[in-house]
Amino acid sequence: MTDGMRRSTRTPWGVIWAAAWVAFALVYAMLTYAQSLGAMSFALSLRVALLSSSLPAVMSIGVWRLSGGYTRRRTSRLTSVAAHAAAGLLFAGLWAGWSFGIARMGRGPKMGTSALVHAALPWQAVTGLLVYGVVLACSYSVRALVHARNMELAAEHAERLRLQAHLASLRAHIDPHFLFNTLHTVSALLDDDVEGARSALENLSDVFRYALRLDRSGDEVVSLEEEWRVIESYLSLERLRLGPRMRVSANLDDDALVCEIPPFILQPVVENAVRHGVSPSPAGGSVVVSASVSDHDDQLVIVVADDGVGCDAGAALTSNGLGLRSVRERLAARYGNSASVRVEAGVGAGTRVTIRLPAVAHSPSAIPERAAV
Repeated sequence: MTDGMRRSTRTPWGVIWAAAWVAFALVYAMLTYAQSLGAMSFALSLRVALLSSSLPAVMSIGVWRLSGGYTRRRTSRLTSVAAHAAAGLLFAGLWAGWSFGIARMGRGPKMGTSALVHAALPWQAVTGLLVYGVVLACSYSVRALVHARNMELAAEHAERLRLQAHLASLRAHIDPHFLFNTLHTVSALLDDDVEGARSALENLSDVFRYALRLDRSGDEVVSLEEEWRVIESYLSLERLRLGPRMRVSANLDDDALVCEIPPFILQPVVENAVRHGVSPSPAGGSVVVSASVSDHDDQLVIVVADDGVGCDAGAALTSNGLGLRSVRERLAARYGNSASVRVEAGVGAGTRVTIRLPAVAHSPSAIPERAAV
């Protein structure tokens, strides 16, 4: 088949093509043997069938190329039908002539020329037209299959590009947020707590280093531990701003920390808990993060809960912001129905977000130093 076809699929079309024609030759041999009523041995019938089938097998390559030409070009249906009708007659005629020549070859008794012309050749011509039709139908079917697969791959590639652009937008949103809030905090600390200001700048550098490394490497997954350590740096910065009004606790199992997750999947959820849950509450609140691997379905389960001002659960998932909606879309694109995001919330009752995705161990990577929370 063509090079483009081989590139677009791993299906061994050449092997399938050869096997189909061998099977055709076997059926042809059995029909010839039965038609001779024992006058020909099966071995001779098989040799004749293989030789007779060799020409249409070669011509079928031309049928394949012809189907491709009319698939690529925009031609009228009438023109296409006329072209295939002419090609089918040529296919049948050449095969009939080839079969006539084979029938006159070799030693031994042969069918008379008159009998060949009036009996065998018409049957051979009809068979040729039928075979042409079958080959043509298979050619169009295979091309449609390959085209559908190429369109599927193109759609997957386009979705990947869209998600990469979405992730870049998310990073662009996060970076200024960290920068402005942290610089404001550092500025306030410089007069009274130089050590605290230095610690804030170190945590900020951890966050930016993580984002910069992902931009350069293009990693599609990171370990939960790697993402969590950067989130700890983020929480340290927020804690400087909110002080004792924000309380954080974490319970992340060791088998969960080694699992892989898409980068910036957990960070927006934690950020929402701080910015929209704890921070607006006059009394502040707690953020509790837990992660474990479920035994019964082998899924990584991450829960981020806060006891802040709460929200409407449905509105949180459908919001046009860059938070939970982004998390849900990215998980759905990567894992399909194997991942989910569930929000339990109520106004004044806090928010609980549960993320579930396949538990897959992540290969070791460079992990920044843990920042104290």
